[in-house]
Amino acid sequence: MLRCQVPCLITLSKHTCPTPNIESDIRNYKRSKLIVKKPTDCRYVSNSPEQSTSSERTLDQTLISFKYLRLIKKAIREFGPIVEKNKKLEYLLQKAKEHNLPPDYIDYVQRICVDSRSTVGLLELLLFHNCHFIVQYEDIDLSLTKHHLLKLCERADAFIIQNNIKWPQNFDQKGIILVKNDSTCSTFKNLKETEIVASNVGAVTVSQDIDPEGFPYWKFLCEPCDLHEVKKHLIEKGCLIEEAFVGYIPKQKVTLPYRARNHARQVIMELNKIPCIDNVYTNIM
Repeated sequence: MLRCQVPCLITLSKHTCPTPNIESDIRNYKRSKLIVKKPTDCRYVSNSPEQSTSSERTLDQTLISFKYLRLIKKAIREFGPIVEKNKKLEYLLQKAKEHNLPPDYIDYVQRICVDSRSTVGLLELLLFHNCHFIVQYEDIDLSLTKHHLLKLCERADAFIIQNNIKWPQNFDQKGIILVKNDSTCSTFKNLKETEIVASNVGAVTVSQDIDPEGFPYWKFLCEPCDLHEVKKHLIEKGCLIEEAFVGYIPKQKVTLPYRARNHARQVIMELNKIPCIDNVYTNIM
């Protein structure tokens, strides 16, 4: 049954201005890629082929895909789109290839992040059992994002929240900083030492976790307005930061029956088939 409504929760943000050298690389990159300048041209905006629907694909693989697509954008915005000049980008593209990310998706994020028309925003989805998804996207033509999500809602018996922002009821907005913590780049000896450092640099909490690839990391949370300051202090202490962004932490996680939980996870995997979606936050246990 189709219960979708036209989404209206849209928050826009501008990207950090690149340096003059990077701007020159971006101009050359656009010319080499022949980016179409018509904002309604679906060939560029959101027309990548869908990923395989094989049952072999797991939630971890989906999260890895989200991760590397975000990191590729970050590397391009920091150091430019020319692979020969950007070793970080070269490394990430190789990792994305190893994890079998679709080439069309990689090409899409490489193009979208150098296009000044792109905007970042949020959309909210509600499923059964009070399952709440916050979908973060970056796109040029929002109507195509809506189109993809409406099709997904029809299949998943979900709907897009209209008129009222609902996420403050179920989520806290926080600055999130992910710091690598493997044998090659462990800055802190244990959790106690890390908690002391977190307090000193202005973070609210810190926890240890494992990413979808199986690598350990420290997760620092802070107030959104303190994100850049906390990140700067952690870098000064020698931390290798993988990601730093404003995200959403569930106030309370929802425990679902087995079948419902699998269905919700399938929705996350379906969202990864929409190339303009960067991340998904959920309150599912």
